[in-house]
Amino acid sequence: MYRRLLVIFFVIPQLLTAQGGFVSVRGKIVGKETLLPILDAYITIPTSGFGNGVNAEGEFLFKFPALSLDSELVISAVGYHALRGKASTFINDSVTFYYLEIAEPIVANLGISDAKVLVQAAIDSIPANYPSGDFFQNGFYLEKTSIINLGVVKINEALIRVERLPKDKDFPSKIKALRSRALDWKGQSAKVDGWGFGNGAEVVTRALETEIPEFLSKKSINNYFFDLDSVMTLYENFELYGIEFKPKNDKVRGGRIGKIYIEPRSKAIVRISYMLTPQGIQDIVKSGSSNIKVKGNSVSAAMQYGRSGDKWVLREQRIDFNANFEDRLDKKFRIDSEISIRFIANESAILRRKSIREEDVLLSTNEFTKGTSLSPDLWGGSNYLIPTGEMFRLIPNLRY
Repeated sequence: MYRRLLVIFFVIPQLLTAQGGFVSVRGKIVGKETLLPILDAYITIPTSGFGNGVNAEGEFLFKFPALSLDSELVISAVGYHALRGKASTFINDSVTFYYLEIAEPIVANLGISDAKVLVQAAIDSIPANYPSGDFFQNGFYLEKTSIINLGVVKINEALIRVERLPKDKDFPSKIKALRSRALDWKGQSAKVDGWGFGNGAEVVTRALETEIPEFLSKKSINNYFFDLDSVMTLYENFELYGIEFKPKNDKVRGGRIGKIYIEPRSKAIVRISYMLTPQGIQDIVKSGSSNIKVKGNSVSAAMQYGRSGDKWVLREQRIDFNANFEDRLDKKFRIDSEISIRFIANESAILRRKSIREEDVLLSTNEFTKGTSLSPDLWGGSNYLIPTGEMFRLIPNLRY
């Protein structure tokens, strides 16, 4: 009854508009207690395989098949009570705020003396918890580069298709850009071309069923301490263990400090979030051209999974960097910058037939089609991340 009341009183539905067999819900997800955007929130109809995330302001647009109007729609985030209701009841003609309430910590008799044992059990359970056969995900990729005190200077966006082939050890996944655009502030974006990713989409679409994070590999896991929380938290219908981890010393290569959330019954890893240590930043942030010195200030990342049928599939992955550049010859030239890359899975399903040819494989996001606007028309009826205000401020500075 308590959760039903949450839906009745805290969900103010939004307009659903039919578009070629699809309907859509637009809104903003915030914490009930803080009124701040919940940036890890996800909206889904679990039985359909469709979902979408929120932008950096908590706003979203979720499109799904009209055939799912009688199915349950779920809005959720780790650590919050989920909002649930029949998709058809989300019809309204006004802008919607969705308020998620923080879930109370769950006291549990954990009975585990060594948290590393639980982490290793979760790693060993990967074949059982994640898709072991061929499947695909269609999703949205966003790469955004900003210069501090100036604003966004570069945006790469794309609808991408990822075909995951867990049993193929040589090519466990392939990525294709279905539609793309690249916008940049000429003369400004060039200042940060000395570092970043040639193919950020390949990095943020990596999944546990095809690649275990390096710090959890057999050769690295012994370099970390693992500490189990004394309480559990909530994610949709699941109670989760939280396990904090950190390197055993400051010299661990690629060191990370963060948290792993594990569903105890299946032993599935549901979420991993971390920040790199100073040594870890130094290991992965390489200097740019011979005349430019690059220093990484911070690197953070998170991957989030959700239940789809009897398996867990990647819902979102993001990496955020902060670095500064300094001209080795002219010390007055210095730039502080931020790069954020993100993948949101919008559709997940069994792969019946492979469709990505070798010549179509995405090799570099630097090859996206040149864009002149942030119009949603490019994405057609597909799900995408709504551009934020800071992104729109780049448009007057485009050079065509």
